[in-house]
Amino acid sequence: MDLIGRTIGQYQILDEIGRGGMAVVYKAWQPSLNRYVALKVLPPQFTFDREFVERFLREAQAAAGLRHPNIVVIYDVGRQDDTFYIVMEYLEGRTLKQLIEEEGPLPPARVGHIVAQVAAALDYAHQRGFVHRDVKPANIFVGPDDRVTLTDFGIAKAAWNTHLTRTGMLIGTPEYMSPEQARGEEVDARTDLYSLGIVAYEMLTGRVPFGGTTPHAVLHQQIYEPPPPLRSLRPGSSPAVDEILNKALAKQPADRYVTAGDFARALDRVVAQIEAHRLRQQVAEAAAWIAEGRYDEATTRLEALAQMYPDDKEIAAALANARQQARLAALYAEVQQLWAQARTKAEELLAAAPRYPDPDGLLPRLSGRKPEPGAGQHAGYPAWLWAGAGLAAIALIVLVILATGGRQPAINPEATAQALARLWVAQTALAAPISTHTPAPATDTPVPTPTPSLPVLSGTPFPRPAAPISPDNADRVTQLARWGRGTVSRVAYSPDGALLAVASSLGIYLYDAGTLEEVRFIETGTWINSVAFSPDGATVASGSRDGTVRLWGIP
Repeated sequence: MDLIGRTIGQYQILDEIGRGGMAVVYKAWQPSLNRYVALKVLPPQFTFDREFVERFLREAQAAAGLRHPNIVVIYDVGRQDDTFYIVMEYLEGRTLKQLIEEEGPLPPARVGHIVAQVAAALDYAHQRGFVHRDVKPANIFVGPDDRVTLTDFGIAKAAWNTHLTRTGMLIGTPEYMSPEQARGEEVDARTDLYSLGIVAYEMLTGRVPFGGTTPHAVLHQQIYEPPPPLRSLRPGSSPAVDEILNKALAKQPADRYVTAGDFARALDRVVAQIEAHRLRQQVAEAAAWIAEGRYDEATTRLEALAQMYPDDKEIAAALANARQQARLAALYAEVQQLWAQARTKAEELLAAAPRYPDPDGLLPRLSGRKPEPGAGQHAGYPAWLWAGAGLAAIALIVLVILATGGRQPAINPEATAQALARLWVAQTALAAPISTHTPAPATDTPVPTPTPSLPVLSGTPFPRPAAPISPDNADRVTQLARWGRGTVSRVAYSPDGALLAVASSLGIYLYDAGTLEEVRFIETGTWINSVAFSPDGATVASGSRDGTVRLWGIP
């Protein structure tokens, strides 16, 4: 029977939106209240059973008294000629059945959210003497923000023990029937709890636990067989979820949860634990991205998590760190660019004035070559300005390296501001063109060459092991590469095998090669690329990323 385009009572039928075994649902327009409604109409083949029709109308009228946020609102019940109908609120969204078909298994947190709403509706109805008897995804509507509405209260009860069932017609859906309902026994609220357990199982796995080629085959499983373990269909799921579902799906009603709310709360506790574990994994993954320099990915992940969990301090701290590291990386890139500009300027200066005085030794570091000694000052730029420019760039590089090191304290805001101010002065000076004035002529007085002196490490002499390094303890040395103190560049043994030097991004670490205990840390202020001992073991030579070779005396 096609009712589209017809008017029943005051309702203009527009379209069919659903069809089940006992009714057809239409979208209709109610002009008197200027609203859309859902019109549930009994098919003609059911109207011959007057007992069923009377109970259908009576149960619908009783269900209209239910007022709960998760239960559909019934506006009206009536008939026109031999057409019997129920008028309900029109719901935006889709049924849970459609949702599972389109998206497959749902995340545990979403399952818990939906189950909690259905359980609240069932407990409300049970407290008022209503048993749904046909809880299934097709009767659960999921709207915006996963707001759930339970529909079809009273229809299954109206059909119970009428001519329809006495003639062998199966009322309900076998895949969601409780064992007592499958046996044709009287049922109570616990039958709805069993059906809700089936619904939860289907949301988690994408399929019902009991299926078969015939309704009777399914009912036999409902009565006699346990559900397949959840982990067999969803690997990695928590055993605790299996325990909760098994209790909800117990064959004996007395072995199930007392209320639907008890079931929902038990599931919610386990889901909360699962979500907490998953959340920690996501934060740890974002931290790994930060370590790899993938700041944008880490920030995007952590910002999304922060919106979901605004009170989580660990997420907030990780997000702040990601943003800070991104800023430092951008600052470091700027330093590299300024350093390249400074090198260009230094080379230009030395090309124009090879004997330009450089008392601070900046030009060799910037240009890679040693200027010829001279006297006087450059007519265009005094030495102090170039010294300040170079020192500002070097200081800022050291600042960034220390700030990004694994165990250094946080950046001092005041010191950072001062360094940036010096950098601005340096950048201004470096951006200016090199003067073409001829430098002052060199005097006849020779420029003294300073005698290099080694920075001597203070403290007691290094301990010497009783025995040199051997195959028995050499493999333990390799574990130092994982000790988490910056990036390892090179390692070297002293000539007598007593010491092990480790060049890293933080400085030089010296270890007793016999015990592998740290005996000294040389804080170099720059990234060390290589390290080597002198033949007598009294000096350590280091090569740094800035192109500088330093010698360190060992007492």
